[in-house]
Amino acid sequence: MSAPDVTALRRIGRRLRAERKQFRVIVDAFDVPMAVLGIVWIPVFFLGILVALPPVWTGVLAVFETVIWLAYIVEYLVKFGFAPRRDQFFKRNLLTFVVVFLPLVVLPFTI
Repeated sequence: MSAPDVTALRRIGRRLRAERKQFRVIVDAFDVPMAVLGIVWIPVFFLGILVALPPVWTGVLAVFETVIWLAYIVEYLVKFGFAPRRDQFFKRNLLTFVVVFLPLVVLPFTI
């Protein structure tokens, strides 16, 4: 292998390491806020199902659920956008993709 090839490979390696590090920082930044939203979502979801609430409160709960769901969509899209290997990210997070984006497919049929 000639010297320019080695230099190019080193440059690519440094770039990939930098991308992975940036991706790790982004993933870590989402961990706590998304865990909190997941914990908040549980009572919001079950309160709407188990308790007969006035229409105003039902609407408020629906807004909370929508905001939380949109936060999960944003999280997935940001992680996907910064993933060094988007194909691997998609394969490893296929269940998350289905859970987050399935309501987009089902939503038109529920209105």
